[in-house]
Amino acid sequence: PVYDCPDASSSGSTQLPIVTRVRLTRAPSGTLCTLTRSDGSGPSIPVGRSYGSGNGNDWERVAGPFASIEYDCSDSSYCEVTIPNISATKQIFELNTFEHGISKRDEIARFLEQATFGTTHNDLKSIERELEESSGSDLNLIPIFSQWIYSQVNEVKPTSHRETWRHLTSPRIEGGREGRRRGPCEKGARWRRAAFHYSDAYTNLRIKKIDGVYHLSIDGIFRTRVKTISFQSGKKFKYRGPQEYSICFFNRKAYDRFGISYEGVCEETWMGNPSIDIDISSRPKYLIPFDIEEDSKFFIEEAKKNKVETVILKEELSHSMCRNISDNTNQNIYAELSNGQVLIFEPTLVWLSNIAEKPLNDGGGETVKQSNGVVQCPNVPRTFLNENNCKMSQRISSCAPTGSMNGDIVLNPRTLRSFYNLRNIPVYSIVNLRMEEDLMVDAPCEIGATSRWKKSEVSDCTDDIDPQTAHIFRTLIKESNDVNIHLKDVIVPEDSACHESDQGKFHMSLWANDECYTTVHPDEYNVYSFKDWAQDHPGNTLSFNPIYAPATNGEHVISFPTSHSPTRWNLNKERLEYVGRFGDSIPFNDLPLHLKSYDIAESLGVYASKPDGVGILVCGSPGEVANDGYSNSPFVISQLKLIRGLTQEKLAQQRKTVWAMVVTTAKDQLRQRVAWALSQLLVIRPASMEIENTEIYLSYYDIFVRHAFGNYRDILREVAYSPLMSHMLTYFESKSTEYIWKTYRRKQFADENFAREIMQLFSIGLIKMKTDGSPILDSHGNEIPTYSNDDITEYARAWTGFTQQQPRGNVEDRDTDKNGIDPMRISIRWRDHYPKQGLDRKYIGDAYPLCSDIPPTSFLKSGAKYRLLGKTKISDDQELFLLNHSSDIAVTILDDSSILRQRLCRSWNGECTYPGIVQINWDIECTGIECNLDNIKVVEVEENVYYEYIRPACIKFPFFQQGKLLSKKRREDGSICAERSTYVAASACCGAENVATHTKCKFTGERIPFPVAEKRCLENGEKLCDYNYVRWTEDICNNYDGYFWTAADCEITVVVAEDGRVAIASDVANDTIDHTSLTFFRVNWKENHPDARFSCGGGSCQAVGEYCHCSIELVEERVFTSQPSRSEVLSKLHIGGLSPRLLDYESEEVIDDVTTHVFNLEYKFSRNTVFQVKDEFGRELYLKNHMSDVQLSGTDFIFRNPPSFFDSVPDTLDALFETEATIDHYFYHLNTAPFLATRFIQRFGISNPSPGFIERVSTAFKSGNFQPPNSPGIPEFGDGSYGSMSAMIAAILMDNESRDVILDSDPIFGAIREPLVKLVSLLRNLDYQQTNGSYLEMNYLQTRIGQESYEHPSVFSFYLPDYSPPGLPTASLVSPEAMLLPQAPTLVNGMLSLIKFGLSRCHAGFGNEYCGIRRKPHTDGDYSASIGRLSYKPSFNDNAEDVIDYLSTVLTSGRMTSKTKEIIATAFSSVPEADAALRLAEQLTISSPEYHTTGKSKDVISTRPSLPPLRKTCKRHKAVVHVLLKGGCDSFNLLVPHSKCGGKNLYFEYKKARGSIAIAKKTLLKIDASTSTQQCKMFGLHPSLPVLQSLYNEGEALFLAGVGVLSKPVTKDNYLFETKTQLFAHNKLQEEIGRLDPYQKIQGTGTMGRLADALQSKKYNVEAFAIDTSLATLQGKDDFTAKSAVSSLYGFEKFDPSSTNSSLTNSIHTLNGESGTSNGFFSDIWSTSLHQNLKRNNDLHWAQQSASISWQDFPYTQVGLQLKRVAQMIEASGCRGSDRDVFYIETGMYDHHSDVVQGLQKEFSELNDALNSFVIELKSQGKWEDVTVMVTSDFGRTLSPNSGLGTDHGWSGHSFILGGDVKGGKILGEYPDQLVGSSDISVGRGRLIPTMPWEAPWNAVLGWMGIEDKH
Repeated sequence: PVYDCPDASSSGSTQLPIVTRVRLTRAPSGTLCTLTRSDGSGPSIPVGRSYGSGNGNDWERVAGPFASIEYDCSDSSYCEVTIPNISATKQIFELNTFEHGISKRDEIARFLEQATFGTTHNDLKSIERELEESSGSDLNLIPIFSQWIYSQVNEVKPTSHRETWRHLTSPRIEGGREGRRRGPCEKGARWRRAAFHYSDAYTNLRIKKIDGVYHLSIDGIFRTRVKTISFQSGKKFKYRGPQEYSICFFNRKAYDRFGISYEGVCEETWMGNPSIDIDISSRPKYLIPFDIEEDSKFFIEEAKKNKVETVILKEELSHSMCRNISDNTNQNIYAELSNGQVLIFEPTLVWLSNIAEKPLNDGGGETVKQSNGVVQCPNVPRTFLNENNCKMSQRISSCAPTGSMNGDIVLNPRTLRSFYNLRNIPVYSIVNLRMEEDLMVDAPCEIGATSRWKKSEVSDCTDDIDPQTAHIFRTLIKESNDVNIHLKDVIVPEDSACHESDQGKFHMSLWANDECYTTVHPDEYNVYSFKDWAQDHPGNTLSFNPIYAPATNGEHVISFPTSHSPTRWNLNKERLEYVGRFGDSIPFNDLPLHLKSYDIAESLGVYASKPDGVGILVCGSPGEVANDGYSNSPFVISQLKLIRGLTQEKLAQQRKTVWAMVVTTAKDQLRQRVAWALSQLLVIRPASMEIENTEIYLSYYDIFVRHAFGNYRDILREVAYSPLMSHMLTYFESKSTEYIWKTYRRKQFADENFAREIMQLFSIGLIKMKTDGSPILDSHGNEIPTYSNDDITEYARAWTGFTQQQPRGNVEDRDTDKNGIDPMRISIRWRDHYPKQGLDRKYIGDAYPLCSDIPPTSFLKSGAKYRLLGKTKISDDQELFLLNHSSDIAVTILDDSSILRQRLCRSWNGECTYPGIVQINWDIECTGIECNLDNIKVVEVEENVYYEYIRPACIKFPFFQQGKLLSKKRREDGSICAERSTYVAASACCGAENVATHTKCKFTGERIPFPVAEKRCLENGEKLCDYNYVRWTEDICNNYDGYFWTAADCEITVVVAEDGRVAIASDVANDTIDHTSLTFFRVNWKENHPDARFSCGGGSCQAVGEYCHCSIELVEERVFTSQPSRSEVLSKLHIGGLSPRLLDYESEEVIDDVTTHVFNLEYKFSRNTVFQVKDEFGRELYLKNHMSDVQLSGTDFIFRNPPSFFDSVPDTLDALFETEATIDHYFYHLNTAPFLATRFIQRFGISNPSPGFIERVSTAFKSGNFQPPNSPGIPEFGDGSYGSMSAMIAAILMDNESRDVILDSDPIFGAIREPLVKLVSLLRNLDYQQTNGSYLEMNYLQTRIGQESYEHPSVFSFYLPDYSPPGLPTASLVSPEAMLLPQAPTLVNGMLSLIKFGLSRCHAGFGNEYCGIRRKPHTDGDYSASIGRLSYKPSFNDNAEDVIDYLSTVLTSGRMTSKTKEIIATAFSSVPEADAALRLAEQLTISSPEYHTTGKSKDVISTRPSLPPLRKTCKRHKAVVHVLLKGGCDSFNLLVPHSKCGGKNLYFEYKKARGSIAIAKKTLLKIDASTSTQQCKMFGLHPSLPVLQSLYNEGEALFLAGVGVLSKPVTKDNYLFETKTQLFAHNKLQEEIGRLDPYQKIQGTGTMGRLADALQSKKYNVEAFAIDTSLATLQGKDDFTAKSAVSSLYGFEKFDPSSTNSSLTNSIHTLNGESGTSNGFFSDIWSTSLHQNLKRNNDLHWAQQSASISWQDFPYTQVGLQLKRVAQMIEASGCRGSDRDVFYIETGMYDHHSDVVQGLQKEFSELNDALNSFVIELKSQGKWEDVTVMVTSDFGRTLSPNSGLGTDHGWSGHSFILGGDVKGGKILGEYPDQLVGSSDISVGRGRLIPTMPWEAPWNAVLGWMGIEDKH
């Protein structure tokens, strides 16, 4: 049957019969017809829709559970659909029709609301004028909107946040490394009347009375004189002789207000800020006459009371006095005006303009010279960001960026003293630590304990230990590979045991290696930087600093005072930065960041400076503009923090102020909206680096501003190289497993944090998707994960080696020795060099050509790339293997007639321009020496002009046969095995005496393959040989310090682990195989792999422990013997081929979409044949008909030879290529387009886009093009490249789903608007005007409204994209912004204050400035305390209808219903005063659901019911407190096996698994587990948690071992398929812990919400609270089941605390009343939340006021404040009438990917203190027995550490439950009985499967609360 949509005017619906397939007619034009399903009682769930002009009115799929339903609209009369058969008691399918229309003005506002930060009057009028002027009668807005977008994308200049701040920042400064100070006669110089400046705050003010007048001096320098001093408090100033005071308060905006610290109180003065008053007759040293009335050079910024306040020079002053003033004088400089007034010079900072497009001509060298070297050279390192615009300087003053710092240093006395002598940083070797008194130190004989043995005097050896013990330690010392010349650190293995007489003994001595060794404290002779401790040491005095004292006396050791207990050492050593051990040789780059300065490197001989002067390369940085000196903004730089008393809060506020200023006023509104959306996707959290620093955060945000309309890959690349991102996601200086092992002999892994989040959050998401965003399902109907933990482990290795560029000048906060602005560089020593297999089992190197295939002449081929070096002869990667940078480095000198030389010259008007990057566009003929080169690197174009050739990205195979041995100059310095064809070594030729020399190079540092090296030797009558050393000769070749080819053969072998991963080994003599040191990686086995458990399968494979060690054979084959299809080429070929531009093929044949390039016509389908195809992303791929396999000799085991960018001798270029390929793996993925399309559509105001919408936007992203509909003359958006942002954004804004207003009537359409966007919109909507001299500063927005720029609470931003709140008809529909609804009352509060009182902190306002008692306004319309106000005034003669229509347009885009207008109009008319009436109308409008949500609301028909008040009952009150330790607590350091483990030493396994992050056994807080069924009868707790030990011993705490999220019992073979929850992801596991509903039986509910439901059903009075977090886990099946609320850390805020209209609250409740069926869901959700929270917040505000909590007993930490709120509500349970409470808090930062030991100590200490206070408080209330505390965390973590000494995401963990009623003193569950090696519950890298689900302990808690099993 065919069914028509019902008539819209009938308000009826058409019910469909339950049939399999129906035909539906399309919706009539201008209407919306929806198909929904309901059960007759609940809300209707969307099934499909047809509307307006969208898709020709075809029926389309909609978001929700029926998104996969397909509509067949091939018939012009109807669309056909199969009705889903739902197994439900009742199901009703209905058709409903809606009509909706708005005015053109409202439609314009609707567009601007979506595309900007808010509609303004001017923007509205501008588009209206265009509409009026447009031709045609249909008044079509679509082409006008398209033109607006086009203008925003292509014509409006971007507004850089960094530029805005730099331009306005001219703080007073005395000179620093970031920039010089502006001279007094220089353009922009500032002179002021006032004696004092805000930078004088917290400085010393000396007051001296001379001849009855007070003389005031700052830091000993006279400022002015005054006759009287008085205070506003009325206190009189009593002069007691010359004394020093402190300026304790200074208002930066009101210079007449400052305070003096007087008699212990900060007293604000009455005298204001006095003028400069000096004795002119005494003729001060520097006094310049100013004629400001006559001279145009002067700009008077401000004048008050006939006095000039500020004068700024508009151009340079040429007075003779100017030449006599020293640049760096600290004397006052005065100016005398013609009226006798005196001004004082105010030195300010000079920023230089050094933008990427136009770098400084001298790199800033002149500024460095002017500052006498104080300013660091501003020249920017060359990176991918600026290399195209780098140029050669022609200035002799030019300075170069800091050079490279490579090499090893020895931690000896000279080195340690140099840190203090050069940088004033005390670095010491610690001595005099007493190990026998130290509870943190285990005795040397403890199994698994590390003991330190020091070489000692002969007299110290007393033979005081038993021979059995001596034998153990003597053997360990002799066999130790510890190369320290003073110390040996050893560990007693599990199979050894000291004699019982030596157990527990600390002091031992013995002879070993003919040396005397004695034991010392394990930290004795450790070297630490005491930089921070020197500042914070409690023993510091003004005259003496005990930490600096030894360094001042030239000492390199510091002695731990005998008077201090060892506890003090353990508490404070975490505040020191570990450097190494005295005597260690360590890489300079492994030093702590603040010690890696160029002057120290130069002193220690590891600094390679770069030449200065003419010819150096100068580069700039995006947004690095100059300041103008005219600004009097409050912006300062963070270097001033210490000397100016600026707080961290004030400095952090600056970036937020810049953001607010820009987004509120910038013309590039669309760009700013896109940037804001990107900032919520690629999140940087606060304190990612230096929280006080402004510029680094603005620079990061500018990535999004610059690329808002560019390509997403560029964004992903810049973010990946960002120092801020690397610090936040902890891959900064992540190091390879191999490097850590070889350098420190520790087994650690690459940090996985970024490798996980770049996929989950930045590119592809968790689930594989179709182009329309719908999930791809497997054969069982399950969603398919996009990646696994194994993928993450592989990718993590690709993010090793990243470190910062060297610090430089002309940017903020140089003194921190950090560079948070310039893209990072890669340290090749730290980089993992092995193959990496990524998503879908594809290698990162797949599709790249083999390096051996690239012809030697590639440097002359089309596409060849050259990079300008300037006068430097050495490229970055050559620094690794050249001895020095002197002029005797030989390079390839191009002939004058060389065509290549001409290309590099790039002549203009007869002069060479020397571009930064040159790419050859066509093949060129060789000339001269070019024709005889085997390799090329650096070429000389003319004297002192050099370019480096950037070879193409290519791969090598790490498994090869018949390798050749490479050796360093001295054989003992190391040898490796290399493949013969690789360019990795030089020739070392031997004569008859077998003495090698290196003289056969064509340029210094030339590396060639083995056959070329052999040939060169033979041509000279010599040969390659197996030398012992290479003799030095006076030859240009000998500056080479890399590897040399030898004649010795070598072979590569393979080591296979149990899980099939492999590692590379060789038969090189010095390459002893230690399996624990190897790097294992995944390979693609053809079938099975050898397994040591089954004898390794025979053949050449031998079982060695858990591994198989096998020899190999290569199998090289062609893949196709006949013409393949495109899909076959893409799926079966993996090796890249060369394009015709690099290789000449004999023929080319095109068949369908495959082009075949034949190398040899006799063998059409040989291994050299190359197939050219396009992939699904439009990339042109060349793939070689070649497969390389590795077969294990004598077996059938075969795996594909994995490609690698690195060869045996890696260089930096390899790492750069691999990084680019890694980014491509994420970017060119089928998920990327739909993932980003969905996220951006949501950020542009549509929470539940239809699959069709997602697909259309995805298509625009993929194709790189979007043609706006019905917009003739508007070009396509995008450049045709995959990843185009402009195409995607235009597609979002111009799609029918965005523009067709009829969709507003769809109940699921639209969104809840973002709180911060609403706030900024209000400023724009109602014309915010700042007070003169003020800036748009708002503060504490994150706490109050849940959103603030630069204050993202986590990497997941402000809300989760898939959050589904109560009120939506199905959990598969989402409303991310609804997570912030608990803050709705405070949001409305702040907006009401803004309207009534302007922007201030008065009356719950959002302003940044406090308003004191005298300034606090009490009258509506009093703006005296504000820094700005809303200035909109109507021009409609106070007509209520016109005013409200206008407010409806600008504030709600015309969504305001007639009923809402009626309510507001009534209120408006009731107020006689026009401005007050307007403010009331504005207040009501911003309180309406139409303002806060998009989509259409319906008229209010009734007031919403309120929750009934709770009545007191006689039931015993009980409460459960759920505490989530957020981030994934490393609970293997919470609960540790100690002893009595049934003959097994489980602590030793723990120590072995955890390595350097293990807790010393002696420090563990022991708990008796003898009554538990655990392997061990004694466990230990983290030493920072004594409260848990105490409660456990009292029987009030129990531990849960092996607990985690489990859908069902699983094994390591099936867990991936049987687990319904997305494992290892923070948000998914936090969500599941909060819901415990893996099979989604009760969708949209939380554990504690269902608990509240069940309690309510049993007639309990229930209240539920979330403290400083969202309500998700409190969601029940019914909104009104229980009363729930969210409290901030600071409690519940009263609504409208300073009400100026008694009926306002009632009117707001009416506006947010019920609207009946078919109302917009988002409108309903908002109104329900606001209605309940207004009353709820007020009730709870009074309840918290009534609670008598001992506030001072709770620590002022997040968890302390949270538990204090819980205790407060529990104490108030009686007055609340509650007998069952549930509380939920998320606390801490437990995601310790780095520094887990220090991190856990901090978090556990805070948790311990908070729990201790909580228990004490509840016991004092007599309610401890009524409370149960359940502690959970996202997941456990890996047992094995990473290179940052942190741990990565795991699964199983341990936790605990506390409470007075808990039957404690036990450990429940199963603690793992094996912690090393493979086990049944180990899934790799120390991740364990839980054995206890969270449901188990919750079941017991629910029973205690009164819930039976059936509930």
